[in-house]
Amino acid sequence: MDASLTGFITHKTAKSAPSRTMSTAGTSACRAAIHHARTPSAHLLILLGYAFGGGLPGLVAGAKQAGYSVTEEFPIFLGIFGVPALVAGLVWWKFP
Repeated sequence: MDASLTGFITHKTAKSAPSRTMSTAGTSACRAAIHHARTPSAHLLILLGYAFGGGLPGLVAGAKQAGYSVTEEFPIFLGIFGVPALVAGLVWWKFP
């Protein structure tokens, strides 16, 4: 079955993609950090770090590999990092 028709990544593609491995490692590290965090504020900081770590590689890859300028990629980064940061800030402000 063709991967483009199903929308799924085939085993061959997933095996050669280092970003998938890094994403899995990042998810595991985030879960471990949340498990050991003692306060809700620590959870929010972990969320922000995770959102920043997820958005920054996309910004860099878009600027370097895809040929977009940083100003073209920045709104996408704001969507990935800025929205969770805004929600985390509102939660921290409302429920300190």
